[in-house]
Amino acid sequence: MIGNRFRILWLAFVESTTSFLDEAGFRISLAWSVLRGRMPEPVAHRFWNRAVEVPTLLHVKDWTNDRTAITCIVWPAMEIPEGADPLIVQQERVNDLMHVFAKGATDKLWHIRFEADYGLRWVPERQAWISTNGHLYHSSLDKIPYKKLRNVTHKPLGAGEGR
Repeated sequence: MIGNRFRILWLAFVESTTSFLDEAGFRISLAWSVLRGRMPEPVAHRFWNRAVEVPTLLHVKDWTNDRTAITCIVWPAMEIPEGADPLIVQQERVNDLMHVFAKGATDKLWHIRFEADYGLRWVPERQAWISTNGHLYHSSLDKIPYKKLRNVTHKPLGAGEGR
């Protein structure tokens, strides 16, 4: 009984000490780099062609009941190394994000699956992206007046409307 409590206290002490030393080491190395004059180099932003490089829509769904847990838009990177293919960099960003979600779900013992939609289309009259299933994705949809579009079958809900 007392041995278990001592063991728990010892493990907590070791965990907090290692966390402190890790953070202190990082901050000391950062401060040393700044004192020596080493600074991050600015990276030039490139032009983004919406017709060629579309964002990727990533759905994270519960594997057991197929409910959507989160949907996020992965935007193309504007800062890429010289000579790198932007489409390959975009695919790496999507894979990295899926890895982060999968690691977090594993920590929580969740069962998830991913659906990626690479077919978003930009609709200039709506100033929004439309997915392959007809859903709109943009942050200012409530400010855009509704107009009937050929490929959109639903009207976005306004303020005060029910579902």
